[in-house]
Amino acid sequence: MQITSVPTNLGIGQRWYFICIQTGKRYSKLYPANGYFQHREGIPGAMYRSQARSHYSRSVDKVWDAHDRLYRPYMKWHYRGKPTPRYLRALASRRAATLSMPEIRQMLSK
Repeated sequence: MQITSVPTNLGIGQRWYFICIQTGKRYSKLYPANGYFQHREGIPGAMYRSQARSHYSRSVDKVWDAHDRLYRPYMKWHYRGKPTPRYLRALASRRAATLSMPEIRQMLSK
């Protein structure tokens, strides 16, 4: 495995990269595949784990994440009588605001 460095844009150090044996390009992250470390562009048919999930599973995950953001224990909903921007973003998904835990569990069990 080859490693190369490039001067940073600030000019105060070096940025280190791996050289992919398949593509010959510089990358900061390589993945183990076929007995070698390669970048995902050099692995035929490579996908992220989230890309292999069904659309239904991804939509359930989005609802679950929005629900978690909205109801986390340290969530500050108001500051000086006004809703916080984080709370407003979490509320943007109206569906998450109206789901209860039993409804979420029912969706996950399908």
